[in-house]
Amino acid sequence: MKKLPNIDIETAARIWEAQNLGTFNHENFRPYFTNESPEIEEFNDSDLLDIQFALSEIQAKYEDIDIKRQGGYVDAEIVEPIHSFLRPYASVYELSQPGFWMWLSNSALDGFFWEFIKWRFGVEAQKINWGITQSVNYLIEGYFARAWLRGQKMFDASLNDPYKYASMGLSDLWRSHILRTEFGKDREFVKAFLDFIFDNNIKNDDIRKVLIPAIRAWTASATFSHLDYEECKTILHTIMKV
Repeated sequence: MKKLPNIDIETAARIWEAQNLGTFNHENFRPYFTNESPEIEEFNDSDLLDIQFALSEIQAKYEDIDIKRQGGYVDAEIVEPIHSFLRPYASVYELSQPGFWMWLSNSALDGFFWEFIKWRFGVEAQKINWGITQSVNYLIEGYFARAWLRGQKMFDASLNDPYKYASMGLSDLWRSHILRTEFGKDREFVKAFLDFIFDNNIKNDDIRKVLIPAIRAWTASATFSHLDYEECKTILHTIMKV
C-alpha cells in the first residue's frame, strides 16, 4: 500500500490551463498526501508506467476509428487496466478521493493522462472529464475516476474474466442507466440487467423509453436487494414481457 498524491480543484484548474497552453511544468505544482504517515511510501509517476503502457496500446488500437462515435469502446477497455493496476496501491477510501483523480488526470506523468482524455473527447471536451468539478458525483463525472468506479463496482474474482461485467456496455449506458440509478448499487441486479440487454439485443431507445421506466415503476413499490442473479433476471423478463 502507498499514500496517494492529491491536488485541490483550484490547482487542478491551473494545471489544466497550463496543459492546454502547452506551458505545464510539474515542478511548479506540488501534490499533498491525505495520509501523513512517514512510514508509508508515496505513490508517484513510476507506479503508473504499467497503466501508461496499457493505455498507449489501447490508443494505438483505436487510433483510426471515429472517436466521437465509437469512443465508448475505448471507455470499456480502459476499465481493467485502471482498476487492476491501482488496486494493490491504496484502499477504496483513498481511491475515492477527488483530489487523487484530479492529480492523475491533469498532472501525472507530465500530462500523459491529460492528453489521453483530450484525444478521447477532442476539442469539445469539458473540464469535468478531467475531474474538475464540485459535483458530489465526481466519480461518475471524471473520465478515469468513472473507469475505476466501474471496475470497483463489478469486479468479480469468481469469474474467468473478473472484468466481464465492468467492461460490458458503452459509456452512455453506464452513466445514465447504471451509475446514476438506485438499482445500479446492487451488483447482482446490474449483472442481470447487462446480460438481459445483450442476450435480448435490447436497443438504446427501448432501454431508455421502456426498460428503465419499467424498472423505476417496479422499484417504486418493491426492492431487489434480497434477490439473486436469476431472480433479478426473471423480474426483467417479466416487466419487459420478453
